[in-house]
Amino acid sequence: NHALSLGYKKDFEDSWFTNYLAYHYVFGRYTGTVASRWTIGLEGGYRFENYVGEVERADHYVRTGGTVAYNATEWLDITGGFGWTRRASWANHPNGPLPSIEYDDFPVSLVFQLTY
Repeated sequence: NHALSLGYKKDFEDSWFTNYLAYHYVFGRYTGTVASRWTIGLEGGYRFENYVGEVERADHYVRTGGTVAYNATEWLDITGGFGWTRRASWANHPNGPLPSIEYDDFPVSLVFQLTY
């Protein structure tokens, strides 16, 4: 009941302020059952992003996080999540890195999943 994944993803997606975002994402994930009703999940990854179009820039995006889930009953799962993400400008801008494009975020979640 343990799974370890390492991966790489190259993709692109639409961007609301420029034409599109192209990225390379390298990540590692772990999911495991540690007791009969408890499971944990961990993930960490790094994404190098290139914004292409009217606005051109490149960013570093680091993401880590984890979850702890408790299967309370047949019909109720309770999951708590936590994480850290960081976005920072990369130095390919003509004036160097853009300090205004740098921030940290600490997402936290609590989910009650009912199944019927």
